[in-house]
Amino acid sequence: MLEPWSLQQKWLKKRIARLLYQDRDMKCAAALHATAESEAEQFRRLGFKNPVIVSPNGVNVPKELLVVSRQLLEGGEKRRVLFVSRMHPKKGVMELVEAWGRIVSGEVKESGSEGVKEWKLELVYTVSGDCEKEYEAKVKARVKELGLEDRFIFTGALNDDEKWKAYALADLFVLPTYSENFGIVVAEALWAGVPVITTKGTPWSELESEKCGKWIDLPKDGSNPSDWPVLVTALEYMMSMPEGERRQMGDNGRRLVEEKYTWDAVVKNMVIGYKTIIASWKGLHGKE
Repeated sequence: MLEPWSLQQKWLKKRIARLLYQDRDMKCAAALHATAESEAEQFRRLGFKNPVIVSPNGVNVPKELLVVSRQLLEGGEKRRVLFVSRMHPKKGVMELVEAWGRIVSGEVKESGSEGVKEWKLELVYTVSGDCEKEYEAKVKARVKELGLEDRFIFTGALNDDEKWKAYALADLFVLPTYSENFGIVVAEALWAGVPVITTKGTPWSELESEKCGKWIDLPKDGSNPSDWPVLVTALEYMMSMPEGERRQMGDNGRRLVEEKYTWDAVVKNMVIGYKTIIASWKGLHGKE
């Protein structure tokens, strides 16, 4: 909630709350927990000088990777790009619709673009409150206006087992979000062996360094959903690459999550952080 995008939303109320008590409470903490280096850097930019434990969220993974036959797909022939998150403007859903519309309509001519006919876009999402219901209605209306009803699957909310089945059926995952402190759905998709496209509003630079996806720039003008060519380019690139290359990226992502983002790995990191803070406190106060 201290990321720049979040602080700009209802900024006056948040500023008052920070002045009255929130900043004081944080400054009194023995340490602050950041889920990524970018979040720790934001603490510093806001003036907090506490020790920081940088430890990511853990991923609640199923005991076994779910293997689902391609024949379970609707019609048996369509590949899937999957989105999993809230139905909220912050998540870039309308931007994703606009990008998908440009690709399907053929406005973007890239190598392999004919292959987009084989793809559908599935939206798995939760809706909370009237504002998100209104946004959902706008998104669906825009899909209808673009004539893309047959290229979208509006799945809505799923239970945990159904969610992992959706991951297993996906060929590519996309989260065009404006701001995330971590982005747990990115880690879930990677563990399921699905390459990911997400933005630099998340801390997932490892998508590039570990060769398991694309980490793209945010649009310069966030008020214009259609002005995001980098998202179109990333989707075209990932959808048109050979199947074997996508599968290799998925394998790279699963290995990354197993090494760094399972709860066993996260707990070890947090224990080290707590021991460091406790030792520092004892030394400062002269106690054993």
